Amino acid sequence: RGQHAPHQVGLAQAGREEVLAGRLVGERAVAVSAVEVAAARENERLTRLSQGLLDLAKLEAEGMFEGSETVQLTDVVHDAVESMGQLAMSRGAQISLTLDATLPRVAGDGDRLIQVVINLLSNGLRHASPQSGRVVVSLEQRDGTVRLAVADNGPGIPEAYREAVFERFRQVPRGGADSRHGAGLGLAISRRIVEQHGGQ
Repeated sequence: RGQHAPHQVGLAQAGREEVLAGRLVGERAVAVSAVEVAAARENERLTRLSQGLLDLAKLEAEGMFEGSETVQLTDVVHDAVESMGQLAMSRGAQISLTLDATLPRVAGDGDRLIQVVINLLSNGLRHASPQSGRVVVSLEQRDGTVRLAVADNGPGIPEAYREAVFERFRQVPRGGADSRHGAGLGLAISRRIVEQHGGQ
């Protein structure tokens, strides 16, 4: 019995080394995975930034919209909301609509106008209350124009920054808002599209 004891201890020691090695490999895998996730997020951010800059440069080179296409803005809003439905669901937020049913068709590029509403919705969902986020989209006719408004139940934009948020790369901290997915170009792009359509 005494002759076998060293052998048993050696097995136990070897087993312990295997457990430690396994734990180190596991920790290293977690560390590598975290690095890969961070790298993927940075790559996505740079891709969005590059695309945003290209879009903005193209818009700034274009003049006023002069096409013959007309769109129904209620359809534009519905298409944009449908595109953002998954993001709203993932954040536990609700999007509600208040749309004037008697709005006329307007001259405009439908895809560009959908992009405006998507940008505003994305911004609203990012800044809405994290507990019970709510974004309201409204369309109404007033004094011969159609007014689009997108409002969220977040902390709001300080009055001093309400013009600055439309500048490129400008981001204004708002409470616990998630700014990881923003490049600071969405509102600048939206403003340019609206101006091309004679709006403000």
